[in-house]
Amino acid sequence: MKMVRFWCFFFTLVLLGGCSWWDSEEQIEPAKLVSIDEERKVKKLWSTKIGEGLGATYNELKPAILGSRIYVSDIEGNLQALDRDSGSTIWTQKVNSRIGSAVGVGDGKVLVTTLDGRIHVFKALDGEPLWTARLSSESVAPPQSNQHLVLVQTIDGRLTALSPVSGERLWSYNAQIPALSLRGTSTPLLTERMSFAGFSNGKVVALNNKNGDLVWEQRVAVPQGKTELERIVDVDGELLLSGDKLYVSSYQGRLVSISAGNGRLIWNKSVSSFRGVAENLSQLFVSDAEGNVRAFEKNNGLEFWKQDALFYRQSTAPVVIKNAVAVADFEGYVHFLSPQDGHFMARLQVDSSGVRGPMISVDDVLYVYGNSGRLTALTIE
Repeated sequence: MKMVRFWCFFFTLVLLGGCSWWDSEEQIEPAKLVSIDEERKVKKLWSTKIGEGLGATYNELKPAILGSRIYVSDIEGNLQALDRDSGSTIWTQKVNSRIGSAVGVGDGKVLVTTLDGRIHVFKALDGEPLWTARLSSESVAPPQSNQHLVLVQTIDGRLTALSPVSGERLWSYNAQIPALSLRGTSTPLLTERMSFAGFSNGKVVALNNKNGDLVWEQRVAVPQGKTELERIVDVDGELLLSGDKLYVSSYQGRLVSISAGNGRLIWNKSVSSFRGVAENLSQLFVSDAEGNVRAFEKNNGLEFWKQDALFYRQSTAPVVIKNAVAVADFEGYVHFLSPQDGHFMARLQVDSSGVRGPMISVDDVLYVYGNSGRLTALTIE
């Protein structure tokens, strides 16, 4: 299985080298941090240790928030519910297998997948196990859930809907995926009527939630080049639904705006990224495959600015918090950039082991889960 054999290897190289590592015999060094004039203050609200953290599998575990709680797991299957305000533990649960995905939440449930190809579902209130089901293969994206279905995307190109009550399979969509891709998938997006997902063939689809029928399909990236490496066009970042528009980034492809209703391409911009997209009222923010942070106009894709001082620092997906754009890097620094022009406004190191999982921002609080297992709540003043 060439695909399985190469995934982890090439994903590691992509993280270390960005999109052009095979074009140069010289190893590219990450940009060294320059001193900044801190014009805003970062305040640490609380910090706690979560088991063994993310481990060395390159899976991007991240917490999930439901109500007043934050749910998080380490790679070894230690699942916890914490109070969002204090970081104190409410309940713990042990999954007897290594975790493959970030935590998913929805409809009073907490969901995780494991590296042996299973999904485990718990009651959000007290951690009571509800059910488990076998998947077609490993899943590294957080499951999504509402009162009608549980949605899981696996690395074999399948998007599967399960019963939220029993885990019974309701329907499955199978995308034709290439022999070689990055290790990862996009996180499926679940709405009331439709589900959206991106795949390693460079396509995004919308499916009918009732039966899994294809509503529309749009190509985000076109494979180019002679080698399988050059033709990798994964859609791996989180999809962003804003109003009636869907914003999607792809590796060695494009940043696009799509009509969520019919899949019509509104605009596209040549950007290579395997991270998700963030927004404020008028802008989109994305970390490209080389670690640069970039800002675009939401309506037409016009590029506002590009911050290249984080070049090759493995920048996480951007997160918007209190008129700042936050990204973390491989040394565990969280950087706060101005949304107007991208200059650095503040910086704080939260985990010397680095941060590779996506951050989340809720109610003006930024939650950062470091590689070592250090979970930190921050705000910026």
